[in-house]
Amino acid sequence: VLASIDAPQLASDVLDVHCVSSKNNQRSTGVSTSSPKSRSSLIVKFKSNLIAKHIINKKRRKGLLKIKDVFNIDTQGNVYVNEFLTSSTHSLYRKTKELAKACKWKYVWIMDGHIYIRKNDGSDNINIFSDADLQA
Repeated sequence: VLASIDAPQLASDVLDVHCVSSKNNQRSTGVSTSSPKSRSSLIVKFKSNLIAKHIINKKRRKGLLKIKDVFNIDTQGNVYVNEFLTSSTHSLYRKTKELAKACKWKYVWIMDGHIYIRKNDGSDNINIFSDADLQA
């Protein structure tokens, strides 16, 4: 993945990697495949949060990464690079995305472990801290 986003030199900044699998098409964080039967995520720990942030930003600038291009295998799907979220933050993020879709809000994103929402290009960012913020 690092080579695919033009950052192979950062491989030495990886401290730990472990795999987490979830079945039945549940969302997971980390680097995931988009197979409908199961998902596997690689959780990668870097030397610092600054390095992890840099990698996430490089991936966002690079755009869509295909599994077949990154791993040189004949498998359909995409590779996702995201911040690791606690289960409570991930749950709140999913609820926020569902509400945003229902209300036709344009943007929902996570930055530094915080959830943000914005109605359209000209509106202010709103930080979502809890379920109570979704009621307002």
